[in-house]
Amino acid sequence: MKKIIIFATVFVLLTALKVNAGFTDIIEDTNIYSGSYDAIRVFDSANLDFYGDSVGLLDFRDTSTGSFHGGTAEQIDVATSAVVHLWGGQIYSMYSYNIVHLYGQGITIEPSGTGTYDRYIHGLWGDGTPFDFVAYRAVLFNSQFVIHEIPEPSTISLLLFGILGVKKLRRQKKSA
Repeated sequence: MKKIIIFATVFVLLTALKVNAGFTDIIEDTNIYSGSYDAIRVFDSANLDFYGDSVGLLDFRDTSTGSFHGGTAEQIDVATSAVVHLWGGQIYSMYSYNIVHLYGQGITIEPSGTGTYDRYIHGLWGDGTPFDFVAYRAVLFNSQFVIHEIPEPSTISLLLFGILGVKKLRRQKKSA
């Protein structure tokens, strides 16, 4: 029975991660927690959550979605119907033809100086790590960058203490 389970697990992993001449093709929902890759292509409506060490090219195609949580990406490409969420890590460049969500603090998007259609994106990820990269041809292809401000941990702590303080005051009023 153990051999069947091991075989089935290996078969599912090999089906989800098709390795093709330097490219790792993702065709099913997949999480990558470690490893270095030359290139990863995500097809169809598959979702990829990347926590890995490094990837040369991370290419989202078709109606795929993905989240980049950490590691290093030399380049991220987002096709016309794909959607990507960026949470952390080191990104060196991006080509985007659709929607990219950025999660962090103080994120700004401004002309890059490298080209009329390029944008320089920088700020802090949610964990406070600084980042910066260039989104090439962002204006030309009407890329949409959606910024999600994540409050600093100290702000969340102050809010929590305030809520607890109000609850304590209400209890004191009820008991009086």
